Amino acid sequence: MPLMIEDAQHLSNNDLVRGVVEEIIDFDNLFSVLPFVKTEGKSYVYNREGTLATATWIVPNASVIPEDATTFQEVTVTLRILIGDVDVDNFLNSTMSDTNSQLAVQIAHKAKAIARKFSDALINGDASKSYNLSDFGGTGTATNVEFDGLDRLTVPAMTLSAGTNGGALTFELLDQLIDKVKLGPDAFVFGRRTIRDYKRLLRSVSRVSPEYIRLSNGKDVLGYAGVPILLNDFVREDLTVGTSVDCSTVFAARMNEVDGVHGLYGGDNMGFSIQNIGQLQTKDAQRTRVRWYCAVALKGTKSLGKIVGIRSI
Repeated sequence: MPLMIEDAQHLSNNDLVRGVVEEIIDFDNLFSVLPFVKTEGKSYVYNREGTLATATWIVPNASVIPEDATTFQEVTVTLRILIGDVDVDNFLNSTMSDTNSQLAVQIAHKAKAIARKFSDALINGDASKSYNLSDFGGTGTATNVEFDGLDRLTVPAMTLSAGTNGGALTFELLDQLIDKVKLGPDAFVFGRRTIRDYKRLLRSVSRVSPEYIRLSNGKDVLGYAGVPILLNDFVREDLTVGTSVDCSTVFAARMNEVDGVHGLYGGDNMGFSIQNIGQLQTKDAQRTRVRWYCAVALKGTKSLGKIVGIRSI
């Protein structure tokens, strides 16, 4: 939808304070510390260890020594296209940018929408999800439009359950999750409700003070056992486990380019690319396109674990 005159008038007023007060507010501390790697092609390919070669004890002068070799699994992660256009009427941009630049405000909020979409996919992305191509001017359906997020990247062997029908968050569950990520997690990822539950759990235990950890960006966050707890508002709290329909998930992840979780991007810039499409033929407006070629890779499957069925009880 193009910028409408009603919205433009909101941003142009003799007594209006410069800037726009945000009302759509989501927190994603994970996005802010996730490492990113550039890939030159459309796909990023790496090898995972498969079956490990074996060794054996033998007696002196043995004539037969068992032989085998380690096998590897090739993993391919394809970049996805996250994109959006915004049309700004030339008249509105020229006459109603006295307080707020109509074009700059619209570009900034389009970038915000793309960032929110990525933060959601970072947790809930599903490459198998079917998209209706009629929404993009085509016909039929297609999959592999978005990338797999942490929920789908976690393998079954790295998944713990809070109970058949879900259960409360406990220190024991967090300890088990830390043990699952054998090389040690760099962070937990909680939804907002689970962070409240964690604070309540701390208050229920006498002589236990909250642990705070400073991130690389200078922000102090809650921690447990030396592992920071990152808030992501896109962690769902309406998942079904057994008969319960109010369950959430806790993730623990290593985040690095060697064996952990990291982001991928294509193109010259790690951030969004902003392109001026120019004057539209069918109306007196300028079109700007904001896009990002991105994905998420999980190098080692033992670098990401989760607890499913977390309930607020």
